[in-house]
Amino acid sequence: MEKYVIYGSPGTGKTTYLMGLLEKAMDKTPSERIAFVSFTRQGTYEGVERAIKKFKLNKRDTQYFKTIHSLCFHKLGINRSMMISKEHYKLLSEQTGIAFTGYYTQDMTSQSDVYLHYISMLHHNPKVAEQMNKDLNATTLAYVQFQYAELKKQIGILDFDDLLLQYLEFGEPLDIDVAFIDEAQDLTPLQWRVVNKLFLNCSKIWVSGDDDQAVYEWSGANIAEFMSFSTNSHVLGQSYRLPKNVLRLAMNITKDIKHRKHKDFKPKDTDGKLSAVESLETANLKGGELVLARTNWVLKQMSDGFSHMGLPYLHKGRSSLNPIKLRAIYEHLKFEQGIITADNMSKFKTHFRHMDRVPWQNSIILSAQQVVHYDNVLLQGNIDKSPVLFDTFHSCKGSENDHVIVNPELSTRVYKNMFKNHDSELRCLYVAMTRTKSDLTVLLPKSKYYYPSRYFS
Repeated sequence: MEKYVIYGSPGTGKTTYLMGLLEKAMDKTPSERIAFVSFTRQGTYEGVERAIKKFKLNKRDTQYFKTIHSLCFHKLGINRSMMISKEHYKLLSEQTGIAFTGYYTQDMTSQSDVYLHYISMLHHNPKVAEQMNKDLNATTLAYVQFQYAELKKQIGILDFDDLLLQYLEFGEPLDIDVAFIDEAQDLTPLQWRVVNKLFLNCSKIWVSGDDDQAVYEWSGANIAEFMSFSTNSHVLGQSYRLPKNVLRLAMNITKDIKHRKHKDFKPKDTDGKLSAVESLETANLKGGELVLARTNWVLKQMSDGFSHMGLPYLHKGRSSLNPIKLRAIYEHLKFEQGIITADNMSKFKTHFRHMDRVPWQNSIILSAQQVVHYDNVLLQGNIDKSPVLFDTFHSCKGSENDHVIVNPELSTRVYKNMFKNHDSELRCLYVAMTRTKSDLTVLLPKSKYYYPSRYFS
């Protein structure tokens, strides 16, 4: 079996390079005997879409272009009714008296889901579980472990970890010849065991990723396994995204990461605009910018404070403006002016407290903050402006923008974690700083917890 590693730093065209390798592989191998998998559904989807468009493939041709979990799901013949869902987490919450969502974030703030995350890490990466165990209540942990196992057993359902474990026990390797694994730096030891079995029959495997962008160590990712996969490696040497001065800042971060592969790559032959401002109000936002924070809590503070500025925005993909609410407001304006009657407003009446000819701001069912936001967006004529994008360092991986604004503030818990997992937190900052294609703005911190200022100058 031939093994290769592709290192793709920010903006170096990793997916495009993989498509080139895929094209060469298809010269000798039928597409249905090729697998293209990624750590995330988004990564796999991008690979599928590009391949279908470029090579005019159909779904049968790309039957192995899936996430690792999806491959195991289909290989085992599982159906969706056998998988855990939100309703099951609600049931677990009712049975235990502990509020579970089944979703643990990189903020490390959840006081309940952390127990489910620990159970998951026991399978994915015992070393991470061992670190977590120090902060958990032993009695609560034993109780949650028992109740969770009993719930799955009684209902007859699997969680996503069970899917991988059952494949390792009962599944067969895929009957294929070539495999591509994208974003491999984010795979856990358990997932590495799965892909090693899935692709046992392959004659050639390509893995790609970037250890400097490995931001899922908190969720079990094993970067060392990615870097040691093969001595046959290739570093993509040209970033088509990063300006010269932004790359210099980024390299100030990576030089402090202890465990990494050294990678030389060139920036664009231009400088971007670097600036530092006290607030978003002074950042000269025009619409379409990307605003980033390390934690969801800091991000929400920023987006809530931004709502009065008169620009539409997306908070982690969710629009600040509801199109149905906007339509209701437009119709109410006609109603206020006597252009239409109350009868014409009947299908929008659920959006208002009463149907009197008063300004819509006085009757629409929205919070006071939302009313100010809608009002300012409409008054300033910004309804069709590109929304400002608010996202976290973790969620923004893979995106890029002409103007990126980074908030360096940290929560107390994450700040303390920086001293325990220094490399991990620096990788998060590196990902955030390298999203820009041109301008980079840093918000001056207002709290006492933030990334060291030397990384921004």
